[in-house]
Amino acid sequence: MLGKLIKHEFKHTGRYIIWMLLALVVVTPVSALYTKFYSENDYASLYIADSFDILSIIQAIVTITYTCTIIAVVVASAILLMYRFYKSMVTGEGYLTHTLPVSTTSIVFSKLFVAFVWILVCGILVICSIITFTIINVGLPDIDIPFILESLRNDGFTVFTAFVLILTIFLSIIQQITQLSASLAIGHRMNNHPILGSILTYIVFDFIMQIVSTIFMFFYIDYMFMPSAYSINETEQVMVSQIVNTPFTVLCITQFIFCAIYSFITVYMFKKKLNI
Repeated sequence: MLGKLIKHEFKHTGRYIIWMLLALVVVTPVSALYTKFYSENDYASLYIADSFDILSIIQAIVTITYTCTIIAVVVASAILLMYRFYKSMVTGEGYLTHTLPVSTTSIVFSKLFVAFVWILVCGILVICSIITFTIINVGLPDIDIPFILESLRNDGFTVFTAFVLILTIFLSIIQQITQLSASLAIGHRMNNHPILGSILTYIVFDFIMQIVSTIFMFFYIDYMFMPSAYSINETEQVMVSQIVNTPFTVLCITQFIFCAIYSFITVYMFKKKLNI
């Protein structure tokens, strides 16, 4: 049944997000090629007195269109997913959702999982779009990959560091999704102002997270600069390794804890405190 829930969520949300992604796929090469054409022709950048250069006008339209498409993919998709969660969980449609013969945990998980996948896909596609636009206009940069890898290794970067960095990105996305879902789950208890309640709850959650993160980092910095018996060179080497690895590890642990708390709050509120 969980598979059917996930399939249904992908089908429903994909009807809108897919079109935005396709628009970005089409707009990116068109915008990049025209920008390259415009920059390579000097006459295209000249303005005639008391009139407009048609090529410059087109370039402005192309730039605005490309920028708006990227913003739409990032912002509109997030708003759409949040609205989908709100509508299907706490409005009249939510009444039908919660009468399905499945557990509340499965319902919440399916929606959060689909939201995570879509946000990840949108983020990857936006990054690929920007890279493609840059390569078409600037060209493929001459990057000495072996030299960069060797420099990173000498500075303390390891496979573990790369893993923790990627995990941090994933947990950051999950943390935002679960924080929003928990805010909506609590906010819907305010009968007269559910949206306002959700916004205020999100702000409170964010404030608590900032305090906890600051406390963690305070103890970390205090530990970093403790007097040690190392020599100067040895201390510098150890500090480089700690600066690279420890903050990401602490951040991952903190994010994982908050993700678990937000997920528990969401499931608990919809299971025990449902108000529709």
